[in-house]
Amino acid sequence: MQYMSLSRFFSIFWMTLLAIPAFGQEKPQIMILGTTHFNNPNHDISNMVIDDVLTPERQQQIRLLVGAIARFKPTRIAIELPPSEQSALDQRYADYRAGRYSLTSNERDQLGLRLAAMLQLPRLDAVDYKEGPPGPDEAYDFSAYAAAHGQQKQFDGFLAAGKQYAADETTYLHTHTMLEWFRHANTPQYRLLNNKFYFDMLRFGDNKINPGANWVGGWHARNLIILENVWRLSKPNDRILVIFGAGHTFLLNQFSSDSGEFNVIDTERYLAP
Repeated sequence: MQYMSLSRFFSIFWMTLLAIPAFGQEKPQIMILGTTHFNNPNHDISNMVIDDVLTPERQQQIRLLVGAIARFKPTRIAIELPPSEQSALDQRYADYRAGRYSLTSNERDQLGLRLAAMLQLPRLDAVDYKEGPPGPDEAYDFSAYAAAHGQQKQFDGFLAAGKQYAADETTYLHTHTMLEWFRHANTPQYRLLNNKFYFDMLRFGDNKINPGANWVGGWHARNLIILENVWRLSKPNDRILVIFGAGHTFLLNQFSSDSGEFNVIDTERYLAP
């Protein structure tokens, strides 16, 4: 995960101060939808095993899910791609609308492109941040720290807990519809439990070397930059749907609320039976 540079931090800080809305000014609405990664890229510490979302049964479930989310009537949809891929995203979306592109199993396609086309939006926004963190890799390598400081057993327990969590979520998804899983994964309780996982990393460090804290700090920085990217694109009357991996949703909701720049919409409201 990433830290932002000091210069970028102060840039965001002053931009935020200058952008404090005048009294009574309309704020954009933002709704954060947490998702699993449908095509299971194994980029996370613990990963769910996803069944084929392109089967007729899952496709029908996804259409129902997208229909439920569409009731929010977003004017912008922000997805988990870095801005450097905006041009490719624009082309893919144009091709899909023209019938030249078939949706892949990726959730950006299945949820983002599908919903944007349904609502006839002109584009989707690529807002992720994936640049490398400053400093040497070992500053963030809490697994190496654990191995070198007699914490391997503790680290193995940390990994086992994450794998069990992913296995439980896999079982839940395999025995429920897509809408039911998304309803389950977008509750405050789920977000809180998911966020607790990151605090467990803090134990891997001491008063001189803190790779666990560095990693979590980088994770916070990444989500701050994601929110900055969303905020920079937003206009006062926008209704913004942000579709990101469920691990991001606690911080994105918290930062959106704390910033004072958005009216945060409860995702559960649109996923309820």
